[in-house]
Amino acid sequence: MPAGPGRTTPGSLLRGHSRGVGSGVGPWKGPVTGAEGEGALQYHAQVAVHYFQRGDFERARRHFEQAISLTEDPALLPLLYQKVGNCCGQLGDEVGKIQAYITALDRALVYHGRDSWELGRHRNELALVFMEYGHMDTAARHLAEALRQAERAPAGNPHYLAETAKSHLLAARIACHQGRMGQGDAQVEQALALAWRLDERGISRASLLYMAASLRAEFGDRGEARRLIDAAYACCPADPDPADQDTIGVIRLITDLRRQLAQTG
Repeated sequence: MPAGPGRTTPGSLLRGHSRGVGSGVGPWKGPVTGAEGEGALQYHAQVAVHYFQRGDFERARRHFEQAISLTEDPALLPLLYQKVGNCCGQLGDEVGKIQAYITALDRALVYHGRDSWELGRHRNELALVFMEYGHMDTAARHLAEALRQAERAPAGNPHYLAETAKSHLLAARIACHQGRMGQGDAQVEQALALAWRLDERGISRASLLYMAASLRAEFGDRGEARRLIDAAYACCPADPDPADQDTIGVIRLITDLRRQLAQTG
């Protein structure tokens, strides 16, 4: 869908918080077309973001579900379902959140194709949800599939580098939690090899180095954790856009962990 005045794109529509169909989604009524449909879709999505940021997760969920009923855009639907899932999670609905992320992956499968390497991000997000609720083996299966599909990706594509590195780091966390430290270490090293190929002062590299540092800190290698978090801090943009809350959030996490590690020696 071309961007332009009054046109909705995933990036412009869903700025702000991230991550979703959970329970309560109404029956499919088909998309509304034309300017009225675009306006209604944008209204419900933006009001949903507003309510989510205010902590009114039930109203946010209902508006995200309304947005879903107004579009069949295959690029937008996975993101909307993830956001419904985030609302379910905030409301204590574990089943609703998991189902939301499964539906988001299903929609992404329709959009990208079943064996596309571009599904890596969606599998990573779903794996994170399963990990959140302690379903480590299920999460590991999705990460293994993401890594298998990544073999088809263009080797220098930044999206491939970032998402594949993230898959390795999430797999490393599962391995370490299950006592397979050697396998976890190997996954971290594979992730770092990909992370160093990303832009030197990019938030993608910084975010991955933060994940690796927090993993090292959690499992006792504080010296390596400090080295990685210092590298992450050096990668942060010097003058981030104040409106880019995702980047601001990552920088805050990096700064906090760096301070904690400095204090503990």
